[in-house]
Amino acid sequence: SAAPTKSADASQSGSNASASGSANGAPEGIVAHYTSTGATIFWKAPAGASGLTNFNVEIAINGGAWKLISTVPASQTSLDVTKNGTDDWCSFRVSAVYGGSTVVAGKVFGLPGQYA
Repeated sequence: SAAPTKSADASQSGSNASASGSANGAPEGIVAHYTSTGATIFWKAPAGASGLTNFNVEIAINGGAWKLISTVPASQTSLDVTKNGTDDWCSFRVSAVYGGSTVVAGKVFGLPGQYA
């Protein structure tokens, strides 16, 4: 049977890495819901964003360097991640990509365990 669904709100620290004066926004409402195999990360496209092409999903293990785990089309607003163990702590970041070059990071959040 599946574990109870839990939600990790991404309202912790984060930063927007947009170019100065840019109207492009970061992904909004980022949450993770636990699943029987790991978690599903959900987000919303920024309101009024024009030129949004993709979303990047990155992971950092135990505060290490960010590693890109997936680039998904702008029409996709969720990603499943698999839990591989109970040790460690993983931070996740979802970024909006505009025109292939401007990247605006959403808020960072973490989940206990090892994910891929």
